[in-house]
Amino acid sequence: MDFNQALIEKLATLARMDLPPEQEKDFLVQLPKIVDYVSQLGNVATEPIVTEPPQAQSARADEAGSSQVKDEILAQAPERQEQFWRVPSVFSS
Repeated sequence: MDFNQALIEKLATLARMDLPPEQEKDFLVQLPKIVDYVSQLGNVATEPIVTEPPQAQSARADEAGSSQVKDEILAQAPERQEQFWRVPSVFSS
């Protein structure tokens, strides 16, 4: 690839970068090195990662039952009405 001042200006415009002329000169030197470095990644030997499909997980049966937690929570209520907390009315009637 031929890197020149026009290409640097076009890339800066596409990237919406406001480059002063001094930085454009720096980019003209640095960009070919960056592109060469990134192109080396294509030469890295990699092995495909083999993943196995997730195993189906069996869930326990959904069964209704009594809860001790519920009783513990109701025991902490300042006032109760049957199996519910009794709280002051929010809206006055």
